[in-house]
Amino acid sequence: MNKVVYNGQELTNWIDYIERKFADSNYFEKEIRADNNFILIKSKNSKTKIWFYGLTKNSTKLEDCQYSNDDCHGWSGETCGVNPDKYGIFNQDNIDSIDRLLDTPILKGWTSKEFYLGKSFYKALVYPDKDLSQPPFKYYGNRFGCFIIFLFPVFIILNLLLGLGLIGEMREIIIEPIIYN
Repeated sequence: MNKVVYNGQELTNWIDYIERKFADSNYFEKEIRADNNFILIKSKNSKTKIWFYGLTKNSTKLEDCQYSNDDCHGWSGETCGVNPDKYGIFNQDNIDSIDRLLDTPILKGWTSKEFYLGKSFYKALVYPDKDLSQPPFKYYGNRFGCFIIFLFPVFIILNLLLGLGLIGEMREIIIEPIIYN
């Protein structure tokens, strides 16, 4: 295996990375759940959570890494989950990729534009920045998931009307970074 380095220190697996990345106990609380096969990082100053799922026994493969905040429905989406055999393997490229992804909840913050139909959450557009300059990740609420596939033309019109503000309600929620100045 090629040498993997984070902040000038050589790493041997994902656990090493997680331990070093979240070493500052002023900001982070670590919860290791071996029975459920994940590590949960909780922010001490906000409701932001970072999840590391499916670590293998020797911690050289990661099924997924995600972040969320209890103040909004929006979340990061799957990072490695699409193809953990490629994106979850412990190597320098994947460490760098996850590290860039984690800049959003830790250093930058993000914006969740949430759309509601009546009292039901319909979808969120999650921007990995607070100025909405980067493309969003779309997340649909569980009440509408399968209907979107079957009623595709109807949902195109619905999305257009929501975007124009003619139906439903839109809430913009700004999530501050865990470490802010």
